[in-house]
Amino acid sequence: MGAGGKTTLMFVLARELCNNIGLVITTTTTKIFPPPPSDTPSLLISREEKEIIDFIYENVGKVGHVTIASESLADCGKLQGMSPLLVSKLIRLTPVNCIIVEETLESPKSSCRATNSPADLSADTCSWH
Repeated sequence: MGAGGKTTLMFVLARELCNNIGLVITTTTTKIFPPPPSDTPSLLISREEKEIIDFIYENVGKVGHVTIASESLADCGKLQGMSPLLVSKLIRLTPVNCIIVEETLESPKSSCRATNSPADLSADTCSWH
């Protein structure tokens, strides 16, 4: 799928999953353009795991959906996503209901899929190529 279809679908799905009980996180393992406020009510750009976790706990109940990126890339105007390892850590946090990950065929897959295994049915992580 190309030309923005994955990103559009990611944000539509996030809007449907928001319920003010927990948090829906959207991210990518590659790069996306910064989403407008109509797609995500909150955008966090940080490489620091502690800062991201603190944000999640401080904002649960305040925002139902947040997009998280590791950095803003000035050369292309895009956001760099987070590592699959961090995705697998965040899905285990109590306030997090779902993480929707956009990835490309070039993205590492093993860690992203770990939270989607039959042994961990409580962790809801969506990922598509």
